[in-house]
Amino acid sequence: THTHYSHCGKDDPHDLINKGIEHGISMLGISDHNYGIGKRKAEYLKNVRDLAEQYKTKIRILCGIEIATFRKYEPGIEQDITEYDYCLIEHIDHEDSIVGNDLFAFCEKMAIPCGIAHTDLFKYCDVRGYDYLTFFSKMAENHIFWEMNVSYDSIHKYKEHQYVFDFMN
Repeated sequence: THTHYSHCGKDDPHDLINKGIEHGISMLGISDHNYGIGKRKAEYLKNVRDLAEQYKTKIRILCGIEIATFRKYEPGIEQDITEYDYCLIEHIDHEDSIVGNDLFAFCEKMAIPCGIAHTDLFKYCDVRGYDYLTFFSKMAENHIFWEMNVSYDSIHKYKEHQYVFDFMN
């Protein structure tokens, strides 16, 4: 989830964590955008790590970062991200993404667990001619997860993505 560190988040991390606990969530990942965090990286990491320690008997908190892969954000990607528990990689399906056609090599270069953020991977496979089962199996072998973003909040106007329904089918 995003917090006030991201342009598309507005919540205080304490509030999100308490909501998670209230609803029986055992693990929560906080993953704000690299371009939202900007020069506040040390503050962000310390804040989330302190919260993980504070709430460790009630919920497991992971600290992630969401990386925009448009070429205009490329300098932010070159930063060391190994202090995070995981990263979400967005815009892999955009023609200007620095991921290119080798998602697996890109994720390996990140050196931490990676997830694909809000991307229709069925469409991604169709455009590149990949077999779904083969592609998803390779993702699993490489420990790459898929964030199936529902964007079901007021900031995103309660948008529902067809690929989530396609996956469920």
